[in-house]
Amino acid sequence: MFDATHVEVKRWFSESLVDGLRIDHPDGLSNPAGYLAWLREIVGPHEWIVIEKILAVDEPLETSLPRRGYDGL
Repeated sequence: MFDATHVEVKRWFSESLVDGLRIDHPDGLSNPAGYLAWLREIVGPHEWIVIEKILAVDEPLETSLPRRGYDGL
């Protein structure tokens, strides 16, 4: 099911149906950094991948997650 779902995601980008993806709470995955790197390979180098993670006051964003831009206040 996982592979079939991502074939569909790749199709969305191939057919220009979407401009990007939002991944909520990737820290719930067994390998969040690996998944995001794999997802980058599927969607291409210039497409948006946005991750959403609500952090506790004393909780830093996982440093192994690939990211660019705004990291908080």
